[in-house]
Amino acid sequence: MINVVSDNATVVDPEGSQLATIEDAGREAVQDSRALISQAVLSGKDISARKICDEQGTLL
Repeated sequence: MINVVSDNATVVDPEGSQLATIEDAGREAVQDSRALISQAVLSGKDISARKICDEQGTLL
């Protein structure tokens, strides 16, 4: 599970994914991040200050 952290709130991923390796998790995170960035650009939002963290709250 990877959650998105902004200055105002944390958006929790309610589903998460079980992946075989940390490399698989990294690839999935990059793919998901690209999708979020694309959506933000298309809707004119600046999400550059957002970060991601794991389920324990550790920033990644």
